[in-house]
Amino acid sequence: MCNLRLHDLARELPALQGTGLQVIAFFHSETEKVQALAGSRGYPIQLVGDPGMIVYRSYGVETSWPRLLMSMARPAFYMDWMRAMRHGIWGGISLRMSGMPAGFLIGGDGRILHAHYGTDIGDHMPVQLIWSTLAGDGSV
Repeated sequence: MCNLRLHDLARELPALQGTGLQVIAFFHSETEKVQALAGSRGYPIQLVGDPGMIVYRSYGVETSWPRLLMSMARPAFYMDWMRAMRHGIWGGISLRMSGMPAGFLIGGDGRILHAHYGTDIGDHMPVQLIWSTLAGDGSV
């Protein structure tokens, strides 16, 4: 679902970057895998591999096999999966795939303006939440 998220976010990114927003996406995979899968799609997003999950842990991002399995039981998971396939997005299977998504809007002063901790593998920070946070504080 992470690659589908990048695809969706990349569509909004030119307008978001007009506000000064910069996007860095951390993955719990090795940098080579990240570049081979997501990097090959040319997203205008900085992609960083974090296989040791150092950044994930420092921000309190969780892993959960039960939540991963529950995610796969949701009808929305299959709709997202079919949408990803329609766009030619094929993710890789990793033993670290139990990492739940999280998103953080960090201001220019280093303060976290908003933190979104996903409850399942498809639960990413909504783009409309990014827009509303940016509208409330132009320092991102």
